[in-house]
Amino acid sequence: MRVDALVRALPRSDDEIRRRIPRPLRDIPLGSPFGQRYVPPIDDVHPRAGGYEDPERAGEVLFGQLGADLAIVIPPNRQLRTDRRHEVAVMRATNEWLAETWLAGPRFRGSIQLSPRDVAASLAEIERWSAHPAFVQVAVPLHVHAPYGEQEYFPLWEAAAGHGLPVAVHGDGSGGAELTPAMAGEPTRFIEYHTLFPLNAMVHLVSLVSEGVFDRLPELVFVCTDGAAGVIPPFLWREDAKARALKEEMPWVRERPTWYLRQIRFVARRDDFPREAEHLETVRALAGDGRSLLYGSNFPMWDLVDFASEPWPPASAFDDGFFGGNAVATYPRLLAG
Repeated sequence: MRVDALVRALPRSDDEIRRRIPRPLRDIPLGSPFGQRYVPPIDDVHPRAGGYEDPERAGEVLFGQLGADLAIVIPPNRQLRTDRRHEVAVMRATNEWLAETWLAGPRFRGSIQLSPRDVAASLAEIERWSAHPAFVQVAVPLHVHAPYGEQEYFPLWEAAAGHGLPVAVHGDGSGGAELTPAMAGEPTRFIEYHTLFPLNAMVHLVSLVSEGVFDRLPELVFVCTDGAAGVIPPFLWREDAKARALKEEMPWVRERPTWYLRQIRFVARRDDFPREAEHLETVRALAGDGRSLLYGSNFPMWDLVDFASEPWPPASAFDDGFFGGNAVATYPRLLAG
């Protein structure tokens, strides 16, 4: 079985979301689902992704041309609204829209969008949709005001783990009041912004390890949808080197930081792999000998990935686990939908 672990589900128009929002919040604009601050110097959408807003036409590409059997979709995050009431309303409307449109098809699986700034509302959303067989994970935005190891978020991870739902961390630039995209300030160009994206996931994962979240919830799995398979493990090596000497700072962490890579998955992006074939094994080894790598097309975006037919990286570098088995092992509910 082949599983596409990253498909961006986009509405035909914002009206599909807004009509599910009660008044007076319905009249507040949502902004571009592609983001506006850093726009790629090419079309946002890949030429092969015609009709990408329509689940049936998207399925023709995903299940036909790209050869997937199942696809896990993530809607625009649309978080960090200036009005938290609006943010919660958008979250609820987005999940309703996803369930009623994309998840009506038998081969799509979905992500419950959460608003981390409102833990109570997000917990209610998990309970609202956890019984829906097609929802297989929860999704939180890459850019937030505090790293995800902070204790304020713990009830969300506890609820997700309790329902067998991995947590996907994803960035798409569709937030409202966007934060600085890089820790050192504002990059000038899109290529800088895109290259530095994984460092934001690194902040979250180091925080999750250091705050003992993975120790408290050994069944919890975090999925980095924006790559970083070759970036994050070396940063955890740095923490390994100081973890024993600084044990009094985090006495609740029972293992070496790199040990917790077994609770982390990476949706592989073309950016993660060197062009030199002899270095591919290094990336696989960094990500747990490939067990932590998931295939995701990133449909319909400009950097759509089709590892099975494109010459680089060669499909022969990956086993069946990468194209499907790892996803089946990661998502307990995947085959139940």
